[in-house]
Formats: sequence, C-alpha cells, structure tokens
Amino acid sequence: MRFIIVGLVLACAQPFTAPPLAAQTPQADPATIAAADALLVSTGFDQQLEQSAITSVTTMMDAMTSQAEKERGQTMPADLKARIRTIMLDGAHEAVVRMKPTARRDAALVYARYFTAAELIDLRRLQAEPVMAKAQKIMPVMMGELMQIGLRSSMQGLPDVRAKIVAAVEAWGKTQRKR
Repeated sequence: MRFIIVGLVLACAQPFTAPPLAAQTPQADPATIAAADALLVSTGFDQQLEQSAITSVTTMMDAMTSQAEKERGQTMPADLKARIRTIMLDGAHEAVVRMKPTARRDAALVYARYFTAAELIDLRRLQAEPVMAKAQKIMPVMMGELMQIGLRSSMQGLPDVRAKIVAAVEAWGKTQRKR
C-alpha cells in the first residue's frame, strides 16, 4: 500500500516548469494581442481554467491509481483515495488562483505568435457558430476523456520507464563515485 501512495505522491507532486513566456514569444503587435484576448474572452477562457484543471487532475488521479493498484495487486482504500483527491484538487484550485491574473494575457501572447490579427478575428467569428459554441462548452469534459486515451498508454509503459530511469541514475551514481 505504501508504494501506491508514494508513487501517486511523487508522480502528482512533480513541478512542471517551462521557459518564461517572454523568452518564447517574439513581440507581437498590440492589435494581434487584442484580437487574441477578445477570442479568449469569447471562448470563456477564464471560466474554463478551473474546470480544465479539475478534469485534468481527476483524469490523472484515476489513471495513476488504477495503474498503481494493478501493478501492486492492492486496492487503495476509498477514504484514502478521497483524501488524496481532495488534496490534489485543492492544489489545482490554488494553481488556478495563482495563474488567473496573467493566464489570459499569457495565452493571448501564444495565440499572437501563431495567428495574425485578421485570423484571430476570423476565429472569433467562427466561435459564434452553434457547433463551435457547443464544442467550447463541452471541451473541458471531452478533454478529460481524450486525455484518458494517452494516459492509459503512458501508464502501461510506466514500469519500463521507471526501471530505465532507476538504471540510468544508478549508472550515473557509479560514475560519480569514481571521481
């Protein structure tokens, strides 16, 4: 049981880092950034942040728990799963709160890197189409289901990846001791 818990904690607690956005985004013109921001507002970007985080954490937790239980042949107690899920969801909520002040602007800069102002205006027009409005509304839930496809495959290969990492770290450690 301890291995399931430790595995979940280690896998879920890993910080994700990315280069600063400014390093990735060449300076876009204000009109393109404004068009990107208008597109994001029209898609409900701010409202979707938390829903997307919840869906991602729930999907990841379910996949990781299932795989860990399968590997260990043990079932994690329901009350412990619930406690860990609450901690993870609280962490996701806190991350959303931290990111909200700059997330839409950061996302607009990414859009501005790939689209012109005219293309962004056209995308916003397309968002008004009923089928696109429906897609935007269901996307957070749908993404959770789509993530499961990749997670299942990733989780199946995880024991092999873990073993390779352990071997690489051990080999590296041996070379360091020789120095």
